[in-house]
Amino acid sequence: MGPPSETTDHDRTRLGTAGAADPAQNEEGNLVLRARDGDLLAFAILLEAHEPLIFELCLWILHHEAETKLVVDEILLTAWRRLDSLRDAEDFSSWLFWIAAHHSHFVLRGRPPRSPQPDSSATVVGPRRAPEAAFSTHRR
Repeated sequence: MGPPSETTDHDRTRLGTAGAADPAQNEEGNLVLRARDGDLLAFAILLEAHEPLIFELCLWILHHEAETKLVVDEILLTAWRRLDSLRDAEDFSSWLFWIAAHHSHFVLRGRPPRSPQPDSSATVVGPRRAPEAAFSTHRR
């Protein structure tokens, strides 16, 4: 078998009807293989299934809807450009979510701190008690 980025006939056979136990995973693997071969429709089908969840993940990290839309576009473009680096077509979902989380955190580290949009559905998680109460110790 060739390098991990190459798709071989063995890979295509393995991802055939007898390849995976889960038909949805098998279908996703076939779409990934078709997308690797340049099939834009197959890649569009993959994105249609994953984009809403990628958006939710990025919004949860970034807490800013407009910025999230831009970041998701960058993530999807990155996924298309790096599709050949995916070693196992059946791992597409995990691979895409890793790219999304990594890219969102990279964007978050590179921007100045800001508060969430007031009308955003994102919530900020924080302590429920006063900060000084959280650090006080009672010794007896």
